Amino acid sequence: MAWIEAHQELSRHPKTKRFARMLRVTIPEAVGHLLMLWWWALDYAENGDISRYDAFDLADAAQWDGEPEEFLQAMIECGPGGSSGFIERTEEGMFIHDWEIYSGRPVDRRQKMLPIIYAYILPDVKSHEGFIKIGYTERDAETRIKEQTHTAALRYKILLTEPAIRSDGSTFTDKDIHALLSRKGYAQLNPDREKNEWFRCSLSDVRRAITAVRNRAFYGDLDI
Repeated sequence: MAWIEAHQELSRHPKTKRFARMLRVTIPEAVGHLLMLWWWALDYAENGDISRYDAFDLADAAQWDGEPEEFLQAMIECGPGGSSGFIERTEEGMFIHDWEIYSGRPVDRRQKMLPIIYAYILPDVKSHEGFIKIGYTERDAETRIKEQTHTAALRYKILLTEPAIRSDGSTFTDKDIHALLSRKGYAQLNPDREKNEWFRCSLSDVRRAITAVRNRAFYGDLDI
């Protein structure tokens, strides 16, 4: 059974007090949100690297019902005098500060690969103009894209990579995104082909579809 080390000074620490003030919550509430995030990270960010997750994912993990961006900002900026908050953002990514202490595990910053939804375009291919390729991999997204484009030496532009995992640990694939976009009426490139991952849509459309599938939420009038 995994566990988190929670020191008795946590509730009195200036960082915790600043965090609580920034979110306008009580100290017990602030500590509760911190523990919820750390418990979640034991399963979904074992090395403390949370670069793959956005503010909505982290707020959900911490059971924060307010504005996700406000929660993330407070986690990053609550350190007194410009010191690190509970989350640190660096050139390498975003990490839980002092995770080695809280988790009792040595921190390995080498990223553990998770299921990924990726999207890219081929800017120089006229027949693909306006279409976005939406794929899935359990490896590095760029490596997978290079495999798909290297034969023809095509120039590609990656638009996004998103974790294909929900806060409860369940996963989804590109087929779920394809099905949603198809049912919403977005045109496909060569629609008669059995395997077709190119859609005429915007990046915002792709992001909304991923969010809807991840949250099992409504996308327009479609309940998924």
